Amino acid sequence: MKIKLLLILLCLISPVVLQAQCVPNTSLTAAGIYPDTLPDGTAGVPYSEDVTFVMLTDTMGLTIYSYHITNITGLPIGISWQCNNFQNGCVYDPATSIYGCVHLSGTPAVPGTFTFTVTVLADVQFVGQQTISFDRPLTILPASVSNPGFAMQNSTGCAPLTVSFTN
Repeated sequence: MKIKLLLILLCLISPVVLQAQCVPNTSLTAAGIYPDTLPDGTAGVPYSEDVTFVMLTDTMGLTIYSYHITNITGLPIGISWQCNNFQNGCVYDPATSIYGCVHLSGTPAVPGTFTFTVTVLADVQFVGQQTISFDRPLTILPASVSNPGFAMQNSTGCAPLTVSFTN
C-alpha cells in the first residue's frame, strides 16, 4: 500500500519537477508581457515556450511591493505552466528585479483557439492587494498525418471530430 501511494505521489510531482525552468529576457525594458502573441502549437506535438514579463515598480506614484501569479486557467489540455520563481510561490518583488517568466510546456491534446487567463495579485502601497487578470490567445493547429499520395488532417481529438482527407 505504501509503495502504491509513493508511486502515485511521484507521478503527481514529477511533471512539475521535470519541467524546464524559463530564463527571463532581460534585454526588454518596457513594462509588459513578451511575446505579445504566442507561436501556434500543433495537437499531439510537444509545445514549449517562455513568456517574459517586465514589471512596473509604481503606478500613479504608488509603489508596487510585489506581484503574485496566483493562477493560469484556460490552457489547452496537455499544456501546463511553471514560473521561474516557483520556490517562492511565484511571488515577485519588483524592487529586487523587474523581470520574471513563465514556461508553458506539454503536448496539447486537441486543436482549437484557446484564451487563457493569468491572474496576478499585486500589493500596492496604501491600496493593498489588487487582483489583475489578463487574457492571452493560444492557437493549437490540427495534427497532419500523411503517407505517399494520401494525407489526413486533424487526426486526433474528442468527438465529434471532423477529419479532412486529401489524395
